[in-house]
Amino acid sequence: MKKTFQFFTAIIVTSILCVACEKEETTITTVSTDEIAEDLAVSISSTDAGITGEMTSTIALAEETADELLKSVAVDTLFSTDSSFVWSETNSPYYSYNYALNVNYGMLFENGPVYSLFYHSDVTGSFDGLRISSVDDRESDWKLSGFENSANEFTLIGSTLRNASSLSKVGNMSSISSKTSIEMNAVKFDKNTLELLSGTLNCEISGSVNATSFKYSAKVVYMGDGIAEITIEKSKYTVDLESGEIID
Repeated sequence: MKKTFQFFTAIIVTSILCVACEKEETTITTVSTDEIAEDLAVSISSTDAGITGEMTSTIALAEETADELLKSVAVDTLFSTDSSFVWSETNSPYYSYNYALNVNYGMLFENGPVYSLFYHSDVTGSFDGLRISSVDDRESDWKLSGFENSANEFTLIGSTLRNASSLSKVGNMSSISSKTSIEMNAVKFDKNTLELLSGTLNCEISGSVNATSFKYSAKVVYMGDGIAEITIEKSKYTVDLESGEIID
């Protein structure tokens, strides 16, 4: 009888442990780096709505303004201006967006014609693409150098903070809430063509996907020819900057 009791007791204990393990396995979820990469790819796109597009627009604005200022601004002075405008696209078959921008930018003249540009922006709006949509806002503080005649490239450094609520249209159709801190490291543009040549973005991303929290470090490397590479953990993704889509 004692052995029979011990036998049944062992069965009951084993059953309880199996149920507990089963329950634990069904409640543990992981956040896919693929979903985070999709959202990050859109945010760095070279459309006007993306960070890369904003950087390119900033350089074009600086170059245009500089030509006029050099004719009239005295040495060692600071020029600055505020501006508000809207970026909107509704005709593209691949995406639509609508963003409001408040921008403050200016140029610091030091020792004659050598100067740098400072740039601050607050951007708020929404993006709707084939694979993901988002409502987001971001704040940027950048510095641009390389205006002297001896420089062949413009160099941009600075930081951007992005808050977003995104919805994936593929895979798990996930709902993503995120906060991304981005540091720009020596992002270089050709002075003649304004083509993006190289540079890196170091990103710290935290938030939740379908109510499951996550925290990742990501690195974006601009490869030239409209391509960037995103690395999250051990996963690598190739991004077409024009569309903001992952192509590999």
